[in-house]
Amino acid sequence: MGSEVDILFGRIVISNRLATEEQVRHCLSLQERYIREGRRVSIGDIFIQAGILTPQQVEKVLRAQRISLLIRDDTLYGRLAVKNGLVTQSQVNECLQLQKSGGYTKRLGEILVERGYILPQHHRALLQAQQRILQQQRGEQGGAQSSKRGASSSSAESSADALESSLYASQEEGELSYGELFARKALEMGLVSLEKVEECRRICAKMKEMGLEKGLDEVLIEKKYIRGEALQELRRVMPIKSPVEGYICEKVLGEGGMGTVYKAREKGTDQLVALKVLHGNYSEDPAYLRRFLQEAVASIEFDHPHIVRAFDVGVSGENCYYSMEYVDGFAVKDLLDEGALTEEKTLEYAIQIAKALEYAWQKRVVHRDIKPENIMIDKSTGNAKLCDLGIAKCLDKDLSLTQEGMAVGTPYYISPEQAKGAEVDTRSDIYALGTTLFHMVTGRVPYDGNSPTQVLLQHATAPVPMACEYREGVSRRFSEILAKMMAKRKEDRYQTPEELLRDLEQWQAQLKGGVKGEDVSSGGGEGVEVEAEEGLESPIEGYRVYRVLGQGAMGLVYLASLEGESKLLALKVLLPHVAEDKEFLKRFIMEAQASIEFEHPNIVKAYDVGISGDYYYYSMEYVEGKSVKDIMEETEGGYLSEKLAVDIVLQVTEALIYAWQKRVVHRDIKPENIMYTKDKVAKLCDLGIAKQLDSNKNLTAAGMAMGSPYYIAPEQARGQKVDCRTDMYGLGASLFHMVTGTVPFEGYTAAAVMAKHVRSPVPDPRERKPELLPELAELIMRLMQKMPEDRFESPVELKAELERISELL
Repeated sequence: MGSEVDILFGRIVISNRLATEEQVRHCLSLQERYIREGRRVSIGDIFIQAGILTPQQVEKVLRAQRISLLIRDDTLYGRLAVKNGLVTQSQVNECLQLQKSGGYTKRLGEILVERGYILPQHHRALLQAQQRILQQQRGEQGGAQSSKRGASSSSAESSADALESSLYASQEEGELSYGELFARKALEMGLVSLEKVEECRRICAKMKEMGLEKGLDEVLIEKKYIRGEALQELRRVMPIKSPVEGYICEKVLGEGGMGTVYKAREKGTDQLVALKVLHGNYSEDPAYLRRFLQEAVASIEFDHPHIVRAFDVGVSGENCYYSMEYVDGFAVKDLLDEGALTEEKTLEYAIQIAKALEYAWQKRVVHRDIKPENIMIDKSTGNAKLCDLGIAKCLDKDLSLTQEGMAVGTPYYISPEQAKGAEVDTRSDIYALGTTLFHMVTGRVPYDGNSPTQVLLQHATAPVPMACEYREGVSRRFSEILAKMMAKRKEDRYQTPEELLRDLEQWQAQLKGGVKGEDVSSGGGEGVEVEAEEGLESPIEGYRVYRVLGQGAMGLVYLASLEGESKLLALKVLLPHVAEDKEFLKRFIMEAQASIEFEHPNIVKAYDVGISGDYYYYSMEYVEGKSVKDIMEETEGGYLSEKLAVDIVLQVTEALIYAWQKRVVHRDIKPENIMYTKDKVAKLCDLGIAKQLDSNKNLTAAGMAMGSPYYIAPEQARGQKVDCRTDMYGLGASLFHMVTGTVPFEGYTAAAVMAKHVRSPVPDPRERKPELLPELAELIMRLMQKMPEDRFESPVELKAELERISELL
């Protein structure tokens, strides 16, 4: 009587008390009659026509039906994936939880592929296998159903009445025990018969008479009335059974080697907490249990804005637990799934966690397991919090918590001394924080291997890596700080968190003051120091250098002059490790040569490019002035007047017209790359990632999206073809920043920001600054349209509109 899908529709209608079973049976019979007559009417329309359901109710039932079918199909998919050794059960469970928290908008296979647990080709093979099994099951069910059509429906009617009374007893759901809720949901989903539930209820009653307590859910499982896929499906839709008395668990936040963390509420106070419950094997280990309880109690004393606060610790039944502050946010590990963080953002978090370590150091406590998973970012404040002090070691205690020599910690981030099971102190945490920060800023761990042993060995013996050699744009100074944190010998690291904080905060202040600046082709500064700094030697023959204007992963920019001449130049020198990248070298030489041909008052003039010994270099005009970025940072509110911003952009547009005529795209327009002189002349600099349109050489064959994420065009972020309209998008995003003091899109990673440029609606700058001239706001939004054809066709057209707006200001 009806297809499997339509019968499921009817069951959902009944379980939600939207209709009686008699009404459902009537509608299914109507549908069968329509099918025999050759009419195709959906079951939902039949319920609406019969006046039983409203269109809105049908919509809700259809959604529940879709989710139910999705759960069924994905349960099979997950079982096949595990059975064939493609994933582990824990990986499947993790993705099922993500699917549930995301409102079932994605299939399990999609999530497994997105997280890199299975390959796309394996996903396709699993889908084919899943479809074959489902088709076979439908065939078997169809045959069984047709053989029963002549049977009497009286038993079905009586069971429907019993079902109604069982599912919708007078008790409120909140008053039901977990076992009763479990049985109720199983009946709703058709996973068990009422007779079996009643049998298990009688068993529970008899056990209670004998002084034994057992839940209805436990008996149903022990009797194997609910097992396998049915049990897994049921557990996915059931509220969580709290393992700790006094807490109501809402959902699983995570599961690791130690235990499970729940989002929970404390009964009585209704306080929201993160509840950590140890796995049974740990609770049974007296040594580990002693360490857990001792150090959880120690963490209750902590009160610091960058440390997750602990509230309670204890034992409930056979479960050892502790509750702590619930942080509404995400772990740094989740951010790294999207890509590396910017140096500025990494530095911000580094300072906050270093402050947490300083506090812990004053309390004589070592964390012992700092890693991206143990650093939470609070969504409401954007601040980092150090969590999971479950394996901290109290320095003031005489007890040796690792007397067995076990290296407690995570292999990718663990210090050499901890890996050896030797004595640890705050310098061990500084090492682990250094490796974590290295991962955050480069997108990769400092040491990798095929086994934990190989990784631990590298921590002890391999050279300390420099972050700037693994990701372009990371400054050498920050790389040096990380390298000192990761020194092999404790004596060679920062000796205290306070010492580390001093260097981190000094570097942050320098970055905010624009000192990093390696990517700025010519340095600023209102006065010119013509005397060379003591001990500074020129790496390039024929040039005299006076001071470093900026430095970073690519190289150094010097204030220089030709030997025997007084004219000052900006000399850019590539670092040796960068020069080893042949593809980058081709791009550097080709595009530096292209820029030599440029002759325009609004473009920084390039003079020379070449090789001197082991160094590649090019020299260019030295601009006495400041970058637009520096000017913005010096102004109150961080933004420019509309008149000044339009004047600067109008001049840059003149430069773009010239570059357009030369068939060259800049590809990295941003406030840092626009210099503004004392004479109020704007100059576009840093053509180091320009692309010659007439060249047949594909310098970005790998599809790399070159450019700064805060100002990058959607097509450039996708690695697609670029043209002058791409530069106009970058200019529009820069103008947005100039007049509002904020970038159009923000995110914790470059990948997250670029994704917003691609997908998010174009923001109206008037939402950030309501008094903005409407014509200027509309121009910015046109420049930032997602499709290039919706922007200005050429810089010439843009110039005309800017001139019109300039007259209004």
